[in-house]
Amino acid sequence: MAGYHFRWRAFAQRRFGIKVNALDLDPNMAMLVKTLNVAGITSLAGCNGHYRYQPNVQLSGVFQGAWFQVLQEKYLKNCKLNYKWQIRYGNHSGACLVAENKSGEKWNMSLIYQDTVAMAEIIQTKKTEIRELKLNTFKRNRIMKKEAEEMRETKQYEELVQWMKVKIHQ
Repeated sequence: MAGYHFRWRAFAQRRFGIKVNALDLDPNMAMLVKTLNVAGITSLAGCNGHYRYQPNVQLSGVFQGAWFQVLQEKYLKNCKLNYKWQIRYGNHSGACLVAENKSGEKWNMSLIYQDTVAMAEIIQTKKTEIRELKLNTFKRNRIMKKEAEEMRETKQYEELVQWMKVKIHQ
């Protein structure tokens, strides 16, 4: 993806994510990746970890990761998941949603699939609301852009998440 995809303008103005061919994705992750994009959370790819690695969904930049964290708290807090899913920053795409396996046991593909479907179903039911919330909260505003870009450049990711939370309640 070109560098502009990771900037504030692409985040604030993009109503939908990118089109991703579900046949190119891991079957366990395809539903979640496609649903995130329909809700306006640009996700690039997903991998179930192949029993060895952490399952993950690559998001397009830190703004998408921070936005997912806000939405995770708002919409997914009561979602019963088998693994703890959280955002990690600093990878090649900027942000990544990963599952944690604190038990050290082998990854269970059935549980990963249950988690991704559970998250996707909730996001699917709220997709229009999520798109409108993002559009109405972060529409063109040079001051917001400057604040957000500064947090991204200085890697203040938790501050960015908190800032977004405040903005959606204003």
